[in-house]
Amino acid sequence: MKIISIPKNTTFLSEALNNTLPKNCIFDKGKVGAGGTTIALTNSESYIVCVPYLSLIENKISQSKTNCMYPYEILAVTGDTPMKLIKDYMASHPVKKVMVTYNSLKKLRKYASQCSLLIDEYHLLFSQYIFRNEAVVDVLNLYKEFKSFTFMTATVLEDEFVLEELKGVEKVVAEWQDVLEVTVKPVQSLNGVTASAINTIKRFLNCEIDGNAYIFVNSLEFIKTLISGANLDASNTRLIYSKSNKARLSIPNGKPEDQAKKINLITSTAFEGCDILDENGRTIIISDSTKNHTLVDISTSLHQIAGRIRDSNYASEIWHLFSSTRYSNDLSYEEYSKVVKENIKVSKRRIDTYNAIIPEDRAVISVDSDSEYFVKKDNWFYFDPNRVKFDLYNFKITNHIYKTKVNLVTAYRANGLNCPTVYMDKNQVIIDTPELGFNFEEVVNSVKSEWKETYSLSKESVLSAAFARYPFLKEAIEKLGFEGIEESGYVITNIKRQLVKVDLTTSLNMKILKRLKLESSIRIGSFIPTNKLKGILKELYLDFGVKKTAKATEILNYYEANRIKKTISGKTVDGFVLVREKVVLSK
Repeated sequence: MKIISIPKNTTFLSEALNNTLPKNCIFDKGKVGAGGTTIALTNSESYIVCVPYLSLIENKISQSKTNCMYPYEILAVTGDTPMKLIKDYMASHPVKKVMVTYNSLKKLRKYASQCSLLIDEYHLLFSQYIFRNEAVVDVLNLYKEFKSFTFMTATVLEDEFVLEELKGVEKVVAEWQDVLEVTVKPVQSLNGVTASAINTIKRFLNCEIDGNAYIFVNSLEFIKTLISGANLDASNTRLIYSKSNKARLSIPNGKPEDQAKKINLITSTAFEGCDILDENGRTIIISDSTKNHTLVDISTSLHQIAGRIRDSNYASEIWHLFSSTRYSNDLSYEEYSKVVKENIKVSKRRIDTYNAIIPEDRAVISVDSDSEYFVKKDNWFYFDPNRVKFDLYNFKITNHIYKTKVNLVTAYRANGLNCPTVYMDKNQVIIDTPELGFNFEEVVNSVKSEWKETYSLSKESVLSAAFARYPFLKEAIEKLGFEGIEESGYVITNIKRQLVKVDLTTSLNMKILKRLKLESSIRIGSFIPTNKLKGILKELYLDFGVKKTAKATEILNYYEANRIKKTISGKTVDGFVLVREKVVLSK
């Protein structure tokens, strides 16, 4: 590892690095907003800057048009960019400055020998490895073809999570002699993060809290609830989410460079890389334990968000509203790591089994789960070690860090964040608007009154709001009818169970697995007594007409699990600790 010492009173990397980035390395630039991307876009070298989001390209190009320090024209390359436009730009510009999304880097392959490559916010190659796999794999397969490469981030992942393709790449670390100490003020929401967030928004709107609220939460569904619950509109609220998301909310989708509002709601599209300017901006991060995709990693995403507002007078303080995971976890991270090693052996054995099948049969095998460590390509199955790392990473965040206040505070401090205490928020705030209803039954009745009416804006508003709050409701109405919803007692879990039962496109095994996942006691890492498992399976078999005696060991058809004994109330109880969901073939 190479260390670059950044002298005191240095603001940007360009001052210390002579406007040149280190090459052929993973570059830990040391802090957010250090100007690493600006070096690649302003120096005299030809650079292709590869970024995760279109919003980052738009943000940088907007800056370049208003800032004279950008001497070169920047070309934006996305999936819609014609190859002729790329060819003409490359031919007519001696110094090439191109910004491209991960998805479209392959469009620039023929120009690799002419340009250095900067992969910006490189930690996202890991955190987005599963759901943007094709784009990430393209980057990992292409980066060595360029004149030089630099994987850059201010929030480098722990060594155990470095992608296999980057093992052995030199690590260069910028150590700043003076770094602003950031204090994180975590607020544990005892009655739901939504209530705490809406209460906080109202306090900003009522001028009880100085400044403008910047609420970072990676869930458009959660944001819809905030808009409804706090009666937000375009006059007081700015909204920024992915341009590729086709959802349309009552507040238009904006850009980081738009005029700041009292309330600013921002999804992950602007968590990384975008520059936001607002001297009065205050950072508030939301982590809702009921939505795993909102649980920000303290070592990466939280650090990125903390430095997102560049010129804030409140830069030294961030608020983190969170709720602890709601289920007990009987597996420590270390224990889960040991289990994963055994699961690797199982995955490799299954790969050999699947690949031994004749091609015609292998072609129709589909894996209806993300829990395995292999991928299918051209009807062959391959072991993917990065999926192992991703599994461990997710377990660490969802089942360890957010499990207890102690774990969360430890994570803050381990990543250089000052955390003097954890605040507790017991406030209960009515979220729903009276027009829609205050509970699920009232919402259903509001929808029922509009369901068969002719089209009107008011009808569209009611239905959109209802389906945003309860995404399964439209399917429930269409498949079960209002009568079926009423017969379910307006109990959401009962309705979801019925939807699984009436699904004609899903195999029996998949139906049982989906139903098991709806059980509150069926949680990865949790201990479940044998008699309880037997009772759950017995009920499922009766419901699906399966004519066999339920045995607790049949949970092993759906989950990998460790059989253990546990002392509860002075008595020894047999049971299982669920480790991970098994692959269930859809055919």
